[in-house]
Amino acid sequence: MNNSSKALVKIGTAAIAMLPIVSTVWAADFILLTCGSASGYTYYMEGALVGKADVGWKKDAANGTLQLLIKENGGVDLISSGPANNFTYSADGCTFSRPPMPVAKNELVIVATCGRHLETFFFRWGADKTGEVVSVDIAATPLSNRGGVLHAPCKVGQ
Repeated sequence: MNNSSKALVKIGTAAIAMLPIVSTVWAADFILLTCGSASGYTYYMEGALVGKADVGWKKDAANGTLQLLIKENGGVDLISSGPANNFTYSADGCTFSRPPMPVAKNELVIVATCGRHLETFFFRWGADKTGEVVSVDIAATPLSNRGGVLHAPCKVGQ
């Protein structure tokens, strides 16, 4: 190999090594996962608008979609769209955290704190571009005190 070929190899190697840095600088927000309608169960406690007759486990569902948005700065947001809900969690005043929980590749746990409402989302997805989310929802609101668990199928992208 002559000197100019060696120089090209060095330049190429340096450019490849810088790709993660460049892509981070130029990266934009993107939808990592889109999840469909969820179903599961919620336990309603007595109080607020829930009387003794309504206490207990009830079949529950959330129609619509939930999208996991990965932000350019490394943060996250959730977008809820559907017949009863069209909102972005951050616009509704929610804050996000990631608990110090060891998860495997292609798994992500996010906690959304929204006033007196706390939701934990456990997302996972595979190489086949399908996935799922399990959400745990705990709320003490003027309407009800409750805790629920829902599951929904997801896909990578929009």
